[in-house]
Amino acid sequence: NREHARNTRARKKAYLESLKCTLDELCRERDTLVAERAGAATLLLEMQKTRTDVLLSFFAVRSCYEKRRALWSSILDESVTCVMPVTPYRSFPASEVQVSKCQRTILGVDGIIADTASLHVLFNSIVDRSKHPEGTIQFRYTLIAEEAVVSGNQMMARWNMSTLNAKALGAKREVVKMGMLCARFNSAHKIVAIDLMFDVMAFMLQLKQSAGASAFSVVPNTVQTCVGPFGNKATVMTSAERPYTIVQVNRQWEEMTGWKAEDVVGKASCKILQGALTERNMLNDLMSNIRYKRPASTILTNYVRGREKLFRNYMNVYPLSTDSKVSHYLALTIHAEWLDPNGCKISTDSFPIKELKEEETDTVSQSLQIKCDDSSKVKIEEDDEIAIMEEAAPLPEKLIQCTTEANADKGIVAEKAIREFEEV
Repeated sequence: NREHARNTRARKKAYLESLKCTLDELCRERDTLVAERAGAATLLLEMQKTRTDVLLSFFAVRSCYEKRRALWSSILDESVTCVMPVTPYRSFPASEVQVSKCQRTILGVDGIIADTASLHVLFNSIVDRSKHPEGTIQFRYTLIAEEAVVSGNQMMARWNMSTLNAKALGAKREVVKMGMLCARFNSAHKIVAIDLMFDVMAFMLQLKQSAGASAFSVVPNTVQTCVGPFGNKATVMTSAERPYTIVQVNRQWEEMTGWKAEDVVGKASCKILQGALTERNMLNDLMSNIRYKRPASTILTNYVRGREKLFRNYMNVYPLSTDSKVSHYLALTIHAEWLDPNGCKISTDSFPIKELKEEETDTVSQSLQIKCDDSSKVKIEEDDEIAIMEEAAPLPEKLIQCTTEANADKGIVAEKAIREFEEV
């Protein structure tokens, strides 16, 4: 009996030791699993913060029209695509339109930079140029990151955009746009695809109200759709390649410059309007955008025929496509005013240009019949050629305002770009 009792106690002791070892092993497995889950959650949170900062960087460079391609490439993959609704109120290549889906697909980093340029030209069009001839609209994006949804390499979030100084520059009201985005990232946290969704008609109505216009303004993007007339605005169409030969003008342009269509069409470029007081920095910036096939807006001091008068005109320049290739540019004068020989403004009112009657035929609506070899007849001295801009203009010295409602620290990938903006 005593032997049996000793064996029983030994078996109990061994069983308790086995249970203790099993419990210790289960606790270690539990702690490992908890740590892995916590690590995965932390990694997911860090990844979300990093990608949020990448999106903020995208909106920041978009709101300030950053022209340095290297900075865009640090945020976007080279093969990036951007999908958004068709926006008839601003310039875009006709080749981007998918008619069946009523949407645009922007391809590559250069395409997104060009789209950003188009957005800035649009906003600057609502400025009252008679009171603020050199005014520039500022706008800001806000990303609602705390409501973002992350799934794998995709991220969805709400955003809004609003102008900051439109009313101060003569607009009737500020413009606000709200929408959703869906972005897809690669392993390096660069954007490879982004869909921007918003209400096009509601935004067009805001633009109409802000500009105080009586009708919607549709920006042409092909030679075929550029039939005019454009109200009371002076327009000139040129070829998109050197020497930028004039191919069409309207009557308002003739009255503004003193040049007749028969004297310039197929025979000269807009260089005939330039002189000593023409702003070379503005002209260089304009030509840089033209060489990259981007829309642009600028203000230039030009000379009328005979050089006895000067005028300063603010104009929007739009690329026009033929068979999905940019073949022409349309310059649309938004505002113009007379200057004295010293470049000083003569009066507060812009000089009058006669309104077109509905039954009159405008020169703009004429079909293009200029042969390709006509532009080769234009003689331009090499010394007067504008030097090709290898680098775009630097950022304006102002703090980029792009906010988020997320309470998160800056991420790793976009930290360098954000820091560079903040230093400026």
